[in-house]
Amino acid sequence: MSLAAAHGGCSRQDEDSGEGRARRVASCNNAAPLFVSANRIFFPPVTLRFALEARMPPAKRSPLSHVDASGQARMVDVSAKSPTARTAVATARITAHPQVVKALLAGELPKGDTLAVARIAGIQAAKRTAELIPLCHPLPLDAAEIDIAPSGGDALVVTARIGTTARTGVEMEALTAASIAALTIYDMAKSLDKTISIGPIRLERKTGGKSGEFQRRNDE
Repeated sequence: MSLAAAHGGCSRQDEDSGEGRARRVASCNNAAPLFVSANRIFFPPVTLRFALEARMPPAKRSPLSHVDASGQARMVDVSAKSPTARTAVATARITAHPQVVKALLAGELPKGDTLAVARIAGIQAAKRTAELIPLCHPLPLDAAEIDIAPSGGDALVVTARIGTTARTGVEMEALTAASIAALTIYDMAKSLDKTISIGPIRLERKTGGKSGEFQRRNDE
């Protein structure tokens, strides 16, 4: 298939295929593919979302609230919502050499009490999430708590609990807090162990809002 063919729509033979739908969507949005081959179509970034949605079965397509009808990023308008109580809990796992984990728990690293610094870093990160994640709303936090506990002999788990009374949730604040606390531990311990790893970082629980409560199952 030639690049010119992609400009002119699709033939009867492939009009119902994923490629045909993708080309039609690209054509409707005045964006030609950058490259077309027998099996792949490469679109400019703005058109990529439309092309991907065109390849999905209709039942699986869902609009992205952070993207407008033309594919441009936006901050969602939440002004019509009423402020409600919302909470979120996120965790980040840090795996390291057992001797390093032992030193972290005892506060014996050369740089000082690493876990205390990590807790403060996590709280600061929660309060400044909107500065780090472009489309997040700045939220007034009612509570921010960071716990760091051992998990086996070679790991620590950071748990961030965040609360607010607002028009949107604090899942991103909890995830950001857990991530930055874990990165702070890495920064202060990396001179002793270059094999430290972080992950998974994940949402464990959320309450409030239109979607209601979410609780991660133990097997997820």
